[in-house]
Amino acid sequence: MDFRAAAAFSNHMVLQRDTPIPIWGQAEPNMEVRCFLSGNRWGDGSIAHTKANNQGHWELRLPALSAGDPDTLTLRCGKRKQIFSDVYVGDVWQADRAAWNWR
Repeated sequence: MDFRAAAAFSNHMVLQRDTPIPIWGQAEPNMEVRCFLSGNRWGDGSIAHTKANNQGHWELRLPALSAGDPDTLTLRCGKRKQIFSDVYVGDVWQADRAAWNWR
């Protein structure tokens, strides 16, 4: 099984500020997953960590972060990693397409 975050996560994403942020995905069963965010360092450099369950599903929660400049978010599992660049922490808005119908 490959190590990866869910398809909802990508380069240029915006993560909601001032609230814990869930990130989830797939990994080898029972493997540890660590998250690193440039500019926010704890002890070993990771900002959050978890362990994949017996089916390889994992979810971790980043602590509430304040808005700021773009960062790089790195997920690591063993020797594998997934890197997301140009990641912002700020306000996430979702527009309803019907609201943009100007007829």
